[in-house]
Amino acid sequence: MLAHSESVSIPFLELRSSALLKIQLRVRGYYRWLNVQTLVREVTVPYHEVTTLRDGKVFLERDGQKRRDFDLSHVPELTGLYTGFSALLSGNRALLERNFRVRAEGTQDGWQLHLAPVDATLAQQVHEVRLYGRGADLICMESVPARGDVQRTLLAGAAQAATEAGNAATLAALCHGRPT
Repeated sequence: MLAHSESVSIPFLELRSSALLKIQLRVRGYYRWLNVQTLVREVTVPYHEVTTLRDGKVFLERDGQKRRDFDLSHVPELTGLYTGFSALLSGNRALLERNFRVRAEGTQDGWQLHLAPVDATLAQQVHEVRLYGRGADLICMESVPARGDVQRTLLAGAAQAATEAGNAATLAALCHGRPT
């Protein structure tokens, strides 16, 4: 199960595409789940930034800039991420199913969890979040926006293996748990 009774730190590699970029931007860092109320996303490369989601608030710290605080409700995508991660990592299936239509497929050797937002406002931004894993390990998340390209985030061992991976097909295979 993805649930953790203690805090956990998971390395990530987020792949961002944009019409303004010639190549995908690779953002590295760590997700830290400290408790049911606190999720931290620390970016270490190519810049340093710490985003903390706690008790309905967002605290954003970036090197050389003043800390910004705002209500989580102002950013529906973050609200969904926070709720989804908190529900998954705390093992709270009822909370997950209150906020997402959940569909699971696969086996212990390779599974997918599809989360479609129930909230209409969030669904206008995010069509679906796909989680890929093996056993109790979450290896990748794909956020499928209502418009635009899929944003892929490789986690744990897949993020570390992606250091060597250069092309999009190899990165997608790592995300989906297929041999590269």
